[in-house]
Amino acid sequence: MYLRSDSAAGVRFLASVREGRDLTRSARAAGVGKQTGYRWLRESFVALREQGLGVAEAQASLGYFSPLVVRWEQQRATSRRDRRHHLAVGEEVEDAFWASFLGGASLDAACGAAGISRASAYRWWRRRFTALREQGVSARAVARQLRIPRERSAVWEAERRRAYERARRERTAAEQRAVRESARHVELLHARPLSKTELRDTRYWELMRSGLTNTAACRLLGVTRRTGVLIRTRARHQSVAPAQQR
Repeated sequence: MYLRSDSAAGVRFLASVREGRDLTRSARAAGVGKQTGYRWLRESFVALREQGLGVAEAQASLGYFSPLVVRWEQQRATSRRDRRHHLAVGEEVEDAFWASFLGGASLDAACGAAGISRASAYRWWRRRFTALREQGVSARAVARQLRIPRERSAVWEAERRRAYERARRERTAAEQRAVRESARHVELLHARPLSKTELRDTRYWELMRSGLTNTAACRLLGVTRRTGVLIRTRARHQSVAPAQQR
């Protein structure tokens, strides 16, 4: 599963790019590879364009200017013309399937009513199971609502949990790498070695500037929330990093 751009590592990477660092240094600071960084930039560019920003405005918001943006814009235009997979049927067909199935028809009967294969129905069935579970509906309630046999529901739930745990481990590892790389980066930027307290405070403000909350920043640094409050108190309760002294 891909590491998301709204993870701590993704937020750190995008913040680093906006601050003017190149892709290689930003990826290193976030503890990820350049390809992951490219993907986050592309996804963020597309999201900004979907929000109504122009191409130039989206680039300025990202702080990233590259000929690659032309390709991303072309891909976005193509995607808008064909949102669904080339093997997928029209949305109205899927709606017909669900209307029949949720109305009480068997899976095979709903397939016949919508004119689709059992494989397509099976894919939609599982996808809706996962979507409802992610929304917080209990596995038992979803199985009852979608008429999923107990054994099949248990298999899907086990696979969903494994995927979630794998993604959680990847996010945690990336966040830990980001903190380690941040420490190395800070040490290189300063002419004199920093004390442990100064280094901790510098890391804290970098994490806050990347978009994390006080609680999240303190958790990554292995300190209490009270420590974060004290750091902010010394900076007159600022919620963003104070200007660095040259």
